[in-house]
Amino acid sequence: MNLVQSLALVLLASLGPRAGNGPVERPPPPTVGAAFRPDETVVEGALSLDVVNQVLERHHSEILHCYGRLFSEDPSLVDDVTVTLLVNHGGVVVAIDVKKPEPLSERLGDCAKHYIKQWLFPAAKKGATTIVTYPYRFEAQSK
Repeated sequence: MNLVQSLALVLLASLGPRAGNGPVERPPPPTVGAAFRPDETVVEGALSLDVVNQVLERHHSEILHCYGRLFSEDPSLVDDVTVTLLVNHGGVVVAIDVKKPEPLSERLGDCAKHYIKQWLFPAAKKGATTIVTYPYRFEAQSK
Protein backbone atom coordinates (compact mmCIF):
# COMPACT_ATOMS: atom_id res chain seq x y z
CA MET A 1 0.00 0.00 0.00
CA ASN A 2 1.46 3.38 -0.97
CA LEU A 3 1.26 6.66 0.95
CA VAL A 4 -1.73 8.02 -1.03
CA GLN A 5 -3.76 4.87 -0.39
CA SER A 6 -2.90 4.98 3.32
CA LEU A 7 -3.99 8.61 3.58
CA ALA A 8 -7.25 7.82 1.77
CA LEU A 9 -8.02 5.03 4.27
CA VAL A 10 -7.29 7.33 7.22
CA LEU A 11 -9.54 10.00 5.73
CA LEU A 12 -12.42 7.55 5.15
CA ALA A 13 -12.06 6.20 8.68
CA SER A 14 -12.25 9.71 10.10
CA LEU A 15 -15.55 10.32 8.28
CA GLY A 16 -17.28 7.63 10.32
CA PRO A 17 -19.28 4.52 9.51
CA ARG A 18 -21.56 6.15 6.90
CA ALA A 19 -18.66 7.31 4.74
CA GLY A 20 -18.99 5.97 1.25
CA ASN A 21 -22.61 4.87 1.75
CA GLY A 22 -24.13 7.76 -0.14
CA PRO A 23 -25.62 11.02 1.10
CA VAL A 24 -27.16 11.26 4.55
CA GLU A 25 -30.81 12.35 4.41
CA ARG A 26 -31.29 15.61 6.30
CA PRO A 27 -34.27 17.91 6.37
CA PRO A 28 -33.68 21.16 4.53
CA PRO A 29 -32.57 23.91 6.89
CA PRO A 30 -35.09 26.66 7.46
CA THR A 31 -34.35 29.91 5.72
CA VAL A 32 -34.45 33.18 7.53
CA GLY A 33 -36.24 36.07 6.09
CA ALA A 34 -37.97 39.31 6.16
CA ALA A 35 -39.88 40.17 3.04
CA PHE A 36 -39.06 43.59 1.66
CA ARG A 37 -42.25 45.62 2.10
CA PRO A 38 -41.91 48.93 0.24
CA ASP A 39 -45.43 49.96 1.24
CA GLU A 40 -44.28 50.22 4.87
CA THR A 41 -41.48 52.72 4.20
CA VAL A 42 -42.11 56.22 5.54
CA VAL A 43 -40.11 59.04 3.95
CA GLU A 44 -40.05 62.68 4.99
CA GLY A 45 -37.92 65.22 3.17
CA ALA A 46 -36.00 65.59 -0.05
CA LEU A 47 -35.80 62.08 -1.50
CA SER A 48 -38.77 60.30 -3.05
CA LEU A 49 -40.27 57.10 -1.69
CA ASP A 50 -39.29 55.22 -4.88
CA VAL A 51 -35.65 56.31 -4.64
CA VAL A 52 -35.44 55.37 -0.96
CA ASN A 53 -37.07 51.98 -1.56
CA GLN A 54 -34.52 51.21 -4.28
CA VAL A 55 -31.70 51.73 -1.78
CA LEU A 56 -33.46 49.74 0.96
CA GLU A 57 -34.12 46.84 -1.40
CA ARG A 58 -30.54 46.87 -2.71
CA HIS A 59 -29.21 46.47 0.86
CA HIS A 60 -31.93 44.17 2.21
CA SER A 61 -29.65 41.11 2.17
CA GLU A 62 -27.21 42.84 4.53
CA ILE A 63 -29.91 43.17 7.17
CA LEU A 64 -30.97 39.55 6.60
CA HIS A 65 -27.35 38.55 7.22
CA CYS A 66 -27.53 40.19 10.66
CA TYR A 67 -30.66 38.25 11.56
CA GLY A 68 -29.20 35.02 10.17
CA ARG A 69 -26.26 35.27 12.57
CA LEU A 70 -28.62 35.45 15.56
CA PHE A 71 -30.94 32.81 14.12
CA SER A 72 -28.05 30.33 13.98
CA GLU A 73 -27.76 30.72 17.77
CA ASP A 74 -31.52 30.55 18.44
CA PRO A 75 -33.69 29.05 15.65
CA SER A 76 -36.88 30.04 17.47
CA LEU A 77 -36.00 33.72 17.24
CA VAL A 78 -38.64 36.07 15.88
CA ASP A 79 -37.66 39.69 16.04
CA ASP A 80 -38.96 43.13 15.12
CA VAL A 81 -36.91 46.26 14.64
CA THR A 82 -37.80 49.65 13.25
CA VAL A 83 -34.93 51.58 11.70
CA THR A 84 -35.00 55.36 11.29
CA LEU A 85 -32.27 57.03 9.24
CA LEU A 86 -31.31 60.64 8.72
CA VAL A 87 -29.81 61.12 5.26
CA ASN A 88 -28.01 64.39 4.49
CA HIS A 89 -28.10 66.28 1.17
CA GLY A 90 -25.07 64.32 -0.07
CA GLY A 91 -26.87 61.00 0.38
CA VAL A 92 -24.83 60.00 3.44
CA VAL A 93 -26.53 58.38 6.43
CA VAL A 94 -25.63 60.68 9.31
CA ALA A 95 -27.83 59.23 12.07
CA ILE A 96 -29.39 55.83 12.74
CA ASP A 97 -31.98 54.95 15.37
CA VAL A 98 -33.06 51.35 15.91
CA LYS A 99 -36.16 50.71 18.00
CA LYS A 100 -35.71 47.40 19.78
CA PRO A 101 -38.85 45.89 21.33
CA GLU A 102 -37.40 42.36 21.49
CA PRO A 103 -34.50 41.29 23.76
CA LEU A 104 -32.06 40.22 21.04
CA SER A 105 -32.84 43.25 18.92
CA GLU A 106 -29.95 45.17 20.43
CA ARG A 107 -27.45 42.80 18.82
CA LEU A 108 -29.49 42.80 15.63
CA GLY A 109 -29.62 46.60 15.70
CA ASP A 110 -25.86 46.91 16.23
CA CYS A 111 -25.19 44.66 13.27
CA ALA A 112 -27.69 46.56 11.11
CA LYS A 113 -26.08 49.89 12.04
CA HIS A 114 -22.71 48.52 10.92
CA TYR A 115 -24.07 48.08 7.40
CA ILE A 116 -26.47 51.03 7.25
CA LYS A 117 -23.79 53.61 8.01
CA GLN A 118 -22.13 52.55 4.74
CA TRP A 119 -25.22 52.98 2.57
CA LEU A 120 -25.25 55.82 0.09
CA PHE A 121 -28.46 57.43 -1.14
CA PRO A 122 -28.69 59.74 -4.16
CA ALA A 123 -27.77 63.35 -3.46
CA ALA A 124 -30.56 65.86 -2.90
CA LYS A 125 -30.53 69.63 -3.21
CA LYS A 126 -28.03 71.34 -0.93
CA GLY A 127 -29.19 71.59 2.66
CA ALA A 128 -32.08 69.17 2.19
CA THR A 129 -32.30 66.11 4.42
CA THR A 130 -34.45 62.99 4.38
CA ILE A 131 -35.79 60.94 7.27
CA VAL A 132 -36.50 57.30 6.45
CA THR A 133 -38.36 54.88 8.74
CA TYR A 134 -38.63 51.20 7.88
CA PRO A 135 -39.88 48.25 10.00
CA TYR A 136 -38.29 44.82 9.75
CA ARG A 137 -40.01 41.63 10.94
CA PHE A 138 -37.64 38.65 11.02
CA GLU A 139 -38.63 35.02 11.37
CA ALA A 140 -37.72 31.56 10.15
CA GLN A 141 -39.40 30.55 6.93
CA SER A 142 -39.97 26.97 5.86
CA LYS A 143 -38.85 26.10 2.36
